[in-house]
Amino acid sequence: MMQLSDIRAGYAGREVLHGVSLAFRAGQVTALVGPNGGGKSTLLRCCARLLPYEGALLAAGRDARGCTPKEYARLAAYLPQSRPVPGLLAKTMVLHGRFAYLSYPRRYADADRAAVAAALEKTGAAALADKPMASLSGGERQRVYIAMALAQDTPILLLDEPTANLDIAHQLQLMRLARQLAAEGKTVVMVLHELNLALRFADRVALLENGAVRAEGAPDGIAGCGALEQVFGVCAQPVRDQNGETQYLFSQMERRGQEGGTH
Repeated sequence: MMQLSDIRAGYAGREVLHGVSLAFRAGQVTALVGPNGGGKSTLLRCCARLLPYEGALLAAGRDARGCTPKEYARLAAYLPQSRPVPGLLAKTMVLHGRFAYLSYPRRYADADRAAVAAALEKTGAAALADKPMASLSGGERQRVYIAMALAQDTPILLLDEPTANLDIAHQLQLMRLARQLAAEGKTVVMVLHELNLALRFADRVALLENGAVRAEGAPDGIAGCGALEQVFGVCAQPVRDQNGETQYLFSQMERRGQEGGTH
């Protein structure tokens, strides 16, 4: 579990997050949604201790500020939106997820290699293990990076737009994997731009706008509370697919002319 209380943070003296308080529960997938610039990625960077913040942050019951970098790396794994492409094989990249458990000089044990193989298998990237990262497509690299986060074997996963560069089949595979990891007891927090994925697969959805939480709750509550209309200008209509799963159809609301406009 991760508990955030009155989190404030920003860049170059400009506050971006204005007192965010949220609870990310173990055994659940929480989706952070909202317009560009709303503070979603900034919040995740605070959760990963990559950005100074005011307020309180507890990770698996521990004060984040009281953890050493290695201790915290055993509590929370973070996948950023983008990163440079290294000159490494995919399996070597995934081995980096084991750094939190190794002393220097790093010597990998059978358990580390087994964790890498399992992570690559879970993300559907096992066939990429011996390929150079530079030779992979954007979607393939994304699956390898997700495997690296899984190999870190932490109770908390912080994933910033993990579906980016993935085709629809791999997006669905990833979201089902997130549900599987939550069922295993992990705390999964994901920044998502695809509202349908967030409402369909998450247990909880937090809607951020202008650095503040506009709404937080179960997907059906978020879809029906009017917050999506206010923030995005869209209506979400739940429908049942042929498998009995709930999905959402979105329609854009009509914009009324603003008062005081030019005549």
